[in-house]
Amino acid sequence: MGAGALGLTLTASAPRAGGQSASVVVINENGSVSSNANTGAAKWISPSAFVVSSLETGRIGYIVAWGGNEYGYACHYSLSGAPANVTIDADTGMLAIGTALTVKDYTFIVTATNIEATGVSASFTFTLHVLQGITAGTPTTSQILHKTYDPGSGTWGAPSGNNWTNVFKAMQAAILADQARCNAVHDESLRATIPLQRGKTYQYTNNGWLTGIQYFQLIDRGSGAPPILQNIVSDPRGSNPYSDGPLNIGGGSSMSHQEGIKARCAKIATVAAGSTKVTLLNSGDASKIKLNRWHLVCGKCLQIGGYPPNLEVIDYVKVTAVSGTTVTLDRPLKYSYDQTWWENPQDDQSLGVARLVPYDTGGTGGYIPTDPRIFTRARILNMNMQGNSNFPGGPNINGANIVYVQSAIDFTFEGCNIPNAQVSMAKHYYFKNVTATWCWEPDKQSETLVIDGGSNAGQVIGGCTGFQYVLFRNTHTGAIQVSPRQLRSKGTWHDATGDGSFPGTNGGKFGPPVTEAFNGPLGYWDFGMDGACQFTHGLDKHVIYAGSADTSLVIGTNATWNGNQLRIPRSFASFQKWLIWTTAGTVLATNALPPYTANWGYVSSVTSPGDGSALWVNVVWVYGSKPTSGTLYLRRGRRLYFASGNTFTTGTLWQSPKFTKETATGDETSWNFPSGYPTNMSG
Repeated sequence: MGAGALGLTLTASAPRAGGQSASVVVINENGSVSSNANTGAAKWISPSAFVVSSLETGRIGYIVAWGGNEYGYACHYSLSGAPANVTIDADTGMLAIGTALTVKDYTFIVTATNIEATGVSASFTFTLHVLQGITAGTPTTSQILHKTYDPGSGTWGAPSGNNWTNVFKAMQAAILADQARCNAVHDESLRATIPLQRGKTYQYTNNGWLTGIQYFQLIDRGSGAPPILQNIVSDPRGSNPYSDGPLNIGGGSSMSHQEGIKARCAKIATVAAGSTKVTLLNSGDASKIKLNRWHLVCGKCLQIGGYPPNLEVIDYVKVTAVSGTTVTLDRPLKYSYDQTWWENPQDDQSLGVARLVPYDTGGTGGYIPTDPRIFTRARILNMNMQGNSNFPGGPNINGANIVYVQSAIDFTFEGCNIPNAQVSMAKHYYFKNVTATWCWEPDKQSETLVIDGGSNAGQVIGGCTGFQYVLFRNTHTGAIQVSPRQLRSKGTWHDATGDGSFPGTNGGKFGPPVTEAFNGPLGYWDFGMDGACQFTHGLDKHVIYAGSADTSLVIGTNATWNGNQLRIPRSFASFQKWLIWTTAGTVLATNALPPYTANWGYVSSVTSPGDGSALWVNVVWVYGSKPTSGTLYLRRGRRLYFASGNTFTTGTLWQSPKFTKETATGDETSWNFPSGYPTNMSG
């Protein structure tokens, strides 16, 4: 959601009852407030170019359009003037090459069309730089090396039965050595392909054997059942609870160090969405920032305690220049960032104020050279991942079967069997035709998650807090309990039947097909606008269950006014709810549930005194008098679209989650934003 994304516009010429006169006001979901409407289509795309080789095919990355008046990620994409074998996924902006391209620069047009206002679009120039692909030697500055590393070739020894630990370790070392050699010429210049044989079982005692490889494909070859990946380490839970499952890969960012996080990051001055520059508050931090490396701009705390730090807004960027305290980025920021946002200064894992975080820290020239490199683009294809048979209690319980990935720009699982996916701290995750045999927990600091086809029927997806955008497309899910900032579901069956394998929740079952996870505001949720969905209940008959989606406080007891600023002390028992659910546009009212008829106002911004002692919520009071006593209620959901074409399995009933605006069918009546609210121009 960038500058103007879901631009919320109010135009009025007369005062509201008991309120203030209102001119044009725009609240952007990025948290900025402006006086001019940012109308229409997207204003930019990022990135505006990719570098590939003349041997590359398949998905090469994502294009994201931003800055229009619909919510972020709400575009359909198309190409004109591109080579015939270059395509773009209309829903996600994923660019792909069908057959390899010859060496040259290809410039063509990317058009982004608003999903709701289909007559609104914008076109942008995009360039595909194709370098020469080679299969041996060391690449020059205009070349990229493609090399196959076959663990079955004997180059790195032979397995002991099905135990490939030593082979994988030696192979990883060889890939990393080649990568360092290639990167000495120019970064990101090695593409590694690792083939595994169908019908074989690959066991090992170190599940981090893919860590540090910037570009890789782990693929299947031959015939028979998909290759099996299985960790057989004897249970070492005392040292690392993630070391037992099939994979524990990634690292190489300041966030992947669980201590000294703040010391490894750089505070930046408050900056507006759309900016391509940020300003360091401490000139000494310039030494942490490395040219042409990935960094994370982030802020606004979403969780008190716990690792990794949970943040409401994030931008993944590359740094192109550092001059004094001015850092130039390779793309405009989607969100605004504020130096006065709340955090606990005494807690190293409480991040709230605006920061620039070194993200790709490893290798020669990196901020922390001993770190591994992050995954720039990684793909795991047609693998069957199984739990650890040496784990106490068996291979099918939590801990034995975790597939953990972190620190990636673009990571894909395709055609895989994954028991327990826990993916975190990445720009893009894509699950294509993947089958879940247990429960998944996408976790924090990630931009997009796309679950496309496949099934986790009978299982649960829980989490997605700190995710900017989640898309379910043409898939069969179990119950989901998620709270991404934005969510879309199209052509998907949300099926809560048999969701009993998720522990510790509602006696082991969710019941409703869709529930909300705890952390984070809910900006825009859409079910079925672009392809009808189906819903089946579990223990009860709800479609979407509001759960703990509201909270309240008593003015004068739990919080006080300072002018139009509501000051909430850290000592208040529900402090965390107000911290993680208030964002620009959140409605505060004296009646608990929308549609709002009593006194109400909206949050224009959220700030703090800087010492962790309180949350300061700036409120524009629109209707009625600002209350000086009594109860004030907060609802975290801004806008819900529930398409009329969605269907309910017999016995499943609609239960409104009571977003501020709902377009929905069923037992509830739809309602708009209350009169006087800065309304989504497209809604």
